[in-house]
Amino acid sequence: MYDNKKSYTYIFHMPGIEAWFWRMLDQISHLSINLVLDIGVGLGFWGFMIRSWAGMRELEEPSLVGIDVNKVRLATAKSLRIYDELIVADAYCPPLRPGSFDLIVAVEVFDSRRLTYAVQQLDKLASKESTIFLSIPFRAGYEDDLVSNGYRVYSIFLRGLLLVDTITGRVIPYHKSTFSKITSIVLAVAWRLFRRKSIRYVIAFKGPESKNLNSY
Repeated sequence: MYDNKKSYTYIFHMPGIEAWFWRMLDQISHLSINLVLDIGVGLGFWGFMIRSWAGMRELEEPSLVGIDVNKVRLATAKSLRIYDELIVADAYCPPLRPGSFDLIVAVEVFDSRRLTYAVQQLDKLASKESTIFLSIPFRAGYEDDLVSNGYRVYSIFLRGLLLVDTITGRVIPYHKSTFSKITSIVLAVAWRLFRRKSIRYVIAFKGPESKNLNSY
């Protein structure tokens, strides 16, 4: 399917939160994930991740629907044949049937200043059994709104090497290994000393079983 592997690897670079996204998918792997919506497709990285995850876990691949306002990027994503359907649409008002998606993904798409409205639109597209995964730039004050709306919220530091539960303040290890757990202690100390100078963003997810990402 992909003729130029070197180019493909370059396009799908590592933004730093794949491990946490993968862990969230593992937590809902027992649920029916038949139809997925990727908001803000870009070059199709998250669609690629979902297909890879389903293949690695030997699960039936879901149908992927992607929307983006950028026609050029949609054309590139279409050429890679990752998605079953691609639609030109505004992320804040997608012309899609309410309650029809099992998983909704929106990574670095929404402006935190319009997040309340965006979350309302996502709730319309999701059913009670849907899972929503968000990633947004940090802005003080909006985490409480997400928590009250049923999301588990995590602050990301050091490009995904450090994850902090917003509710408990617990630092979560990157991997389930002794080395990772020891490293997380060192990072936790560094975070408390330098967090004001750290560039961070937030991931949040909501679903019928929004467990702590520290669960394996």
